[in-house]
Amino acid sequence: MSKIVEDAKPYAKRLIVGDTHLLDIAGQEALSTWIALSALMADQITKHPLKLPASDVAYFFEHKRPPAHWYVGAGFYDGPRVLAFNHAPFRMGHEEADGKEVTDLVKHVYATMIGNLFTIVDVLTFYSLPIAKPPAYYSSYLMQIHPHKFEAIPFPPPSQCMIQGPGQFEVGTHAMKVARMAIDPIVAYLKSIGGSPGFLSK
Repeated sequence: MSKIVEDAKPYAKRLIVGDTHLLDIAGQEALSTWIALSALMADQITKHPLKLPASDVAYFFEHKRPPAHWYVGAGFYDGPRVLAFNHAPFRMGHEEADGKEVTDLVKHVYATMIGNLFTIVDVLTFYSLPIAKPPAYYSSYLMQIHPHKFEAIPFPPPSQCMIQGPGQFEVGTHAMKVARMAIDPIVAYLKSIGGSPGFLSK
């Protein structure tokens, strides 16, 4: 895993200190893999019962890149330089006639602030429903770097992709905001295929 860290260093260092930089495809791949690795490590040590699927973890360590269905975004934090992390897991499902709760999907959002760099890893996993993509959503303050774009991305990004806030506790607010943004389209998707999500829990 040290190679993943070393490959990302030249890009991460510049973004963390807010240097102007054009993030090419190689940079997007290196940076998104490092960010995903950070999420995986956090998932391993957290005591929360909701974990990333074992198949996703196995894929990452075999291929040395995030699975295709993971969303990795990066943004510019225009505020006091901080080091902060937040994990926002959500579980959605329904209750059977016998009262048993069945999990339909689990969503994980990992948000990190390191200096001027703000990152998100967003993972959606279906369990009791057909695997399909719900309507796409993207935060106005994040630049998608995985699946990578086929064009260079400027950093600092356009002003609408910047986060301004007082510091450390902003990371939790924005992680929760991104996670919540995904809930409405997912509920609509479940209903469109006959599902009836009856509970939502953290």
